[in-house]
Amino acid sequence: MFAPILFGVASFVMKSKFVKAEDMDFFTGVDEVIADTYDEPPPKNIWEKFWLWIVSALNPPLSPGVLTRVYSSR
Repeated sequence: MFAPILFGVASFVMKSKFVKAEDMDFFTGVDEVIADTYDEPPPKNIWEKFWLWIVSALNPPLSPGVLTRVYSSR
C-alpha cells in the first residue's frame, strides 16, 4: 500500500512524466554491458589456444572510451 503512494508523491515532487517506449534509448551502452557479463572460457587444448591467439591478434581489445565515442558521434 505504501509503494504506490510513495511513487505518486515522488512523481509529483520530482515533476517527472512517463516516457513512451519509442522515445527511450535501449541501445546506448549495451555493448559494454555484454562485454562485462560474458567470460570467455579458458582453452582446453592446443587448437583452442591457437584459435584464441589468432582471434585476439585480429581483434585487439577496445578501451572503454572507444564505444562511448562511437555512440556519442551519432
